[in-house]
Order: sequence, then structure tokens, then C-alpha cells
Amino acid sequence: MKNMYMDYHLKISFDNKINHHFFSLRCLPKTEPRQIISDVRISLDADYFSFSKDSFGNRFWYGYKEQESTELNLHVTAKALVNWQKYDFDNHLKDVFCLPTSQTTIGENLLPFYQSCLIKTENISNDYDKCLCIMQMVHNTMSYVPEITNIKTTADEAFSLKKGVCQDYAQIMLAITRKMKIPSRYVAGVMLNEKFTHAWVEVFVNKRWYGLDPTNNLLVNDAYIVFSRGRDYKDCLVNKGIFFSPVAVKQSQNIILKVEEV
Repeated sequence: MKNMYMDYHLKISFDNKINHHFFSLRCLPKTEPRQIISDVRISLDADYFSFSKDSFGNRFWYGYKEQESTELNLHVTAKALVNWQKYDFDNHLKDVFCLPTSQTTIGENLLPFYQSCLIKTENISNDYDKCLCIMQMVHNTMSYVPEITNIKTTADEAFSLKKGVCQDYAQIMLAITRKMKIPSRYVAGVMLNEKFTHAWVEVFVNKRWYGLDPTNNLLVNDAYIVFSRGRDYKDCLVNKGIFFSPVAVKQSQNIILKVEEV
């Protein structure tokens, strides 16, 4: 069990003025059996915002900023009491998490690796141990290289490069485990002492969900705080929105994150 403090600042910048900016933001942890969230402080420079939940139970902000601007700023602080020795037994969406998505479909690049995973795990009878083996294989095959992929990169495309970031590691593992009929979901959140948001996988075996982190080849533990869960990266996008501008606009985002034990 860990007591942690999170300080998260998101700045979305535009290179020209925009207006009527409608947005949704998924970067707020919610209380659930494995994490108790308290002392939440929020600062958001919008004209209006409110909270809701999506079909996967993720809490998110939605709102708008009507006046002209070149940025949107969000600052969130919160405390989290995390205990991953507690288990999540919720199985009502597990069949959804067996299905491939456009991000996690096995193509010609990923197929040989999937076949290697089948061979490597054929004598392993327990699905949990199979998932541990697959996590290690993904970790050992990929190299962590920032900015070589983007939010549209599929698991098959990332695997062709053998390079990527946490979202790519997670989606590659999801592609494999789902093909093996193991319910698996994408998880976005943060880690203790890390300066960037993170992604990992949860698999439903032995009638419960286990967290596996192929980027670090680790079992998820009390150092992780969950923001959102879904089928793939698209379901857990931190920032989505639309806006109006008379000219073409490029946008960028900067995240300043601190997660520490208290």
C-alpha cells in the first residue's frame, strides 16, 4: 500500500488563435477498490466544464472555451491511497475486451511474432503465466524510442519498427493476448517518480484482472495510478476536442507531471 501525491499540469497550445473550443479530458483518477482518491484540486481556464463517465466507467471532463485564445491550461493535484493487493472481479465487459480493434489487429508484420508467442506458450497451461511470458517477449523485442510513433500508429505498424513508446508496447501485447482469447484492456495512468503519463495492460484470468506493464516488464503494483481503461489508446486519449479558426492551426501539448510518495 502506498500514499501518493500527484501534480499534473497539461498545457495545450495552438500556433494561431482559435475560438469555440469544445473538449474532453481524461486525466482524473477515480476512486475504485484499488485506489482511493482524495484532496482533489482542479484549475481549468475554460468558460464551462463538468464531469461525466464514459461507457467504460472512466471519469472525464467536458466543456468549452468560447473566447479567442491560443492555449488551454489544466492543473490537477490529488492524493491517492493505492493497494494493488485488492482485486477487480468485474467481468461484465470482458467479452468486449476479447475483440480486436483497428489499433490492435494483427497484420503481416505482427503475425510471425504472434506465432512465436504461440510456440513459446504452448506448454504453459495457466493463462496468467502465458501472459507473463508474452509480456516479457514484447519487452525483449521492442526498443523504447520516443517520437518515432504517434497516436495513430497501430500495433502492427509499431511492431514493424521494433520501436515505440508505452502505448505501442501495450497495444502489441493486447493484439497478442486477445488473439489468444484472453480478455485484455488498455490502461492509461501515471507511475511513481515518472515525468510522463504511462500505459499498460490488464488481463482477465483466474476470474480477476491483473495489471502487466510490458514497457518495464513489471507486474503493476502500488506505484501505479489509473486514469482510464478501454479497448486501446483511442478510448483513453487524455485530450480530445474540436475548435474553430479561420486559418489552419497546429497544436501541441506539454505535460508537467510529478508523482511522489508521501
